[in-house]
Amino acid sequence: KHLSPEEWNNKLLELAQKEEEGSFEESEAVLLDTRNIYETRVGHFAVPQLPTLFPNTRKFSSLPLALNTEEAAEALAGKQVFMYCTGGVRCERAGTYLRALSDSNSGAWQGKEKPKAIFQLKGGIQKYLETYGEQVEPKSDDDADAKPCLYRGKNFVFDQRRTDPVIGNGITSKTASDSSERVSSVGQCIICSKTHDDYDNGFSPCDEKEARCCRCRVLVLVCNDCRPNVRSCGEPETENVTDLLCGRTTCIDEGNIAENVETVRF
Repeated sequence: KHLSPEEWNNKLLELAQKEEEGSFEESEAVLLDTRNIYETRVGHFAVPQLPTLFPNTRKFSSLPLALNTEEAAEALAGKQVFMYCTGGVRCERAGTYLRALSDSNSGAWQGKEKPKAIFQLKGGIQKYLETYGEQVEPKSDDDADAKPCLYRGKNFVFDQRRTDPVIGNGITSKTASDSSERVSSVGQCIICSKTHDDYDNGFSPCDEKEARCCRCRVLVLVCNDCRPNVRSCGEPETENVTDLLCGRTTCIDEGNIAENVETVRF
């Protein structure tokens, strides 16, 4: 079933409220981010009390393998699954993959219960942020019916912008009532862990100065302070400048290993 941004928010907030009240022994719902790891690094949904499954893939064609891991099957079996992507297109195929895997009763899904329901965000993150991007928690009684933003950070896009200019200023709890209690940046520098969500360090993506692992070329977040101290893929070797690697000290071929699937609760 496809949910509009409003339906998506209402349903997830209702489930989060039940989780908070202890209505369920374990989570009845789980979010599924069907995008690649370098996309989720700069922005994702974070619903208080509800877990999110991140496949952490490098390319979308690896998603079926990621969904057929023990971690994914355990997280999704018997649950209401809320999946999302950039614009909604990838979720169409992801939904088909998930149904086929759960119906197969084989691999990691052998003996596992099928998902109770699969919901897709209509129009994806793009449409959602058109409705809830930069939303501020209502302050007056007149705006009491307004809903808070559940997306944190930027929306990665595959064009010359790299990320959409509209961001999500996501709540950290159901009771958040102040902008200081919100999260608008989720990225971190791989070297110093400082908050950072710009792969291009202020340059235009067209300048091709983005930070990439020297071995596998995956995009890596490196803050402006640390960037001069590392050599990105394609840059000339320089004395006292170390190679940038996706595992910080070594290349871990990030996103190309199905077992990188992880479940995170916010």
